[in-house]
Amino acid sequence: KVRGRKKQRLRRGGKVRVRAKCSADCRLALRGKVRVAGSRKRFKVKAVRQLIAGKRVVVKVRLSKRALRKARAAVAQRKRVKIVLRGKASGVAGKAAAKRLTIVLRRPARR
Repeated sequence: KVRGRKKQRLRRGGKVRVRAKCSADCRLALRGKVRVAGSRKRFKVKAVRQLIAGKRVVVKVRLSKRALRKARAAVAQRKRVKIVLRGKASGVAGKAAAKRLTIVLRRPARR
């Protein structure tokens, strides 16, 4: 299982949180793209974690400095920023499962 909030604020350091859980020991590879509305440029993101059977883990996907700068500027201008992630979990037995997750970035909280 790969889950995450559909709408998230960027965490410190440009991270997005995703929860993951496997029924058996597995390796989770998250790959995806950051899409900023009004821009043709796409930025790639990835994260890889080893999961222990039955234990839920929070995976933090970090945006690159360039992607983070563009995403923050777009969110500040009230533009839509989407992160489309594809998670692939592969176990020891060779079985693989895939899941797609879309996250929309929100504006930071007012101080």
